[in-house]
Amino acid sequence: MNKGLKQLFRTLLGGGRLAQSLVRIDFLGTTCLKAFLGLFFTPIDYVLKLNYNFDIMNYSLENKKTDDGFFNKVVMALHQNNLLTNLFRPTRHPERSGATHVGTFDNNRHAAFTLAEVLITLGIIGIVAAMTIPTLLKNYQEKVMVTKVKQAHSQLMNAIQLYTAKNNCANLLCLFDVNKTSDEVAAELASVLKTAKVCTASNNEKYCKYYDVKSNEPYLKDGVYATADGIYNYGRLYLSNGVIFQVKMNTQCVFTYEEIIRDENGNQIGTKPVTTNNCGYIYVDINNIDEPNQIGADIYRYDIKATGEIVPNKKKLLNNALLYNKIEYTPYNAGDPIEN
Repeated sequence: MNKGLKQLFRTLLGGGRLAQSLVRIDFLGTTCLKAFLGLFFTPIDYVLKLNYNFDIMNYSLENKKTDDGFFNKVVMALHQNNLLTNLFRPTRHPERSGATHVGTFDNNRHAAFTLAEVLITLGIIGIVAAMTIPTLLKNYQEKVMVTKVKQAHSQLMNAIQLYTAKNNCANLLCLFDVNKTSDEVAAELASVLKTAKVCTASNNEKYCKYYDVKSNEPYLKDGVYATADGIYNYGRLYLSNGVIFQVKMNTQCVFTYEEIIRDENGNQIGTKPVTTNNCGYIYVDINNIDEPNQIGADIYRYDIKATGEIVPNKKKLLNNALLYNKIEYTPYNAGDPIEN
């Protein structure tokens, strides 16, 4: 120990009241004495909150010796002034095995918890945490998704309104014209979204690759759970905040197609004609290509009607997020067989 530290500690010992105020210090040798001097310059509240072990202190007092000559003089000086015996008097209660009891400042004695009591308490805390943390995590994730849905919806509506106002359009069909390809509509939509990048058929970037989309509820096809649609690499633009807009244009607004009819196991049992008045569609993915890639969760579809309107394909699912701040979907894994 350098001479400066020794002199400083001797100065501190000279003031009895100051020495008494520095309670519960762990004298574990010369190294800890240096730490003690460092703690002296920290706030007293912090010093008083430390946990201490007095076994080595007791040993030093009882055997009247330490490994360090100067430290031995310090301990003996404090002992002779009754500072250690009054402030650091350990107490033991043999009638309560398993617990260690230490004296506190002003000789107030408090019993500590036994190991069994601590383990039982930790077990209860663990059970409560196991029951509550999953719910809290799910609620947090839902709030994040709701916020992203609202942002993406606002961005899409603002972009369409800006385009129609800029081009003096009577309705949305000046943008979503069936004579335009999906790529052309995506490029025009991107022109009013300065941070958007357009994917093309030859673009192999990560966010421009095809990926499957699951239905809102488990969809069965030929005996297995399956995806219901897909996000293609053409007609797609992605924004700097991670949102994807996928445009799919039809060659005409009103047409009839054959819809497949399936049984309860997803096996095809026939078809039926369905007439649609959709000029095209816009898929909005709020988190790029990340999972779950499911309608009503992170993906929403908007239909471009022949009347020049844009309408959510499943209005209830979108309204759940926009109006009621909740996400509603049933998770499932595409490709899994039907559970019997």
